[in-house]
Amino acid sequence: MTVDGSKDRSPTRERILSAMASLLAHRQWSEVSVSDVASAAGVSRQTIYNEFGSRSVLADLYVEALLDQVVREYVPVEVVQDLEHALEASFRAWFRALEEGSPLVDSLPALVADETWLLETATARLASAYGRLFSEVATADATAFARLVVRLCFSFLTIPPAPGEDPVPALVAALSPYADTVVARSRAREQ
Repeated sequence: MTVDGSKDRSPTRERILSAMASLLAHRQWSEVSVSDVASAAGVSRQTIYNEFGSRSVLADLYVEALLDQVVREYVPVEVVQDLEHALEASFRAWFRALEEGSPLVDSLPALVADETWLLETATARLASAYGRLFSEVATADATAFARLVVRLCFSFLTIPPAPGEDPVPALVAALSPYADTVVARSRAREQ
């Protein structure tokens, strides 16, 4: 599925997405109609259809906005010095979101009809962050690494960690050798 997220983030579009977030804080997606979103945003249903085209595209763009927010807030591009620490930060952010009940985690299963689209969108967001963090890492390598991280994170949606369990050290230990290989391979290509 391709979502036209290229439209400018107009104030109307932002207001609609904000209204959707407010509604989803109190109700399930299946209980929220386009009319509900329009009313909460102070716009007409037609405005929503003009901006988004359909209810499913509205949901997709809402998920994209949440993914952007998670990556922006929790993948510390300016602070982290190596891929291992970036990996740890990514996992810590995800498990914090699971524990605290972020809008992304709470809404994801009901909002997303196309899991492939979700995987590719989340992978692209995380790969972009890793690419900014480690400019020497080839895009294909950053994407493959990000896809693995995203798949692991999403696997914890269906089976969350047990109370008191901290899976991050084991995940980082398992993936660190792969991260080192990705960086080394990219550096070797540059020479």
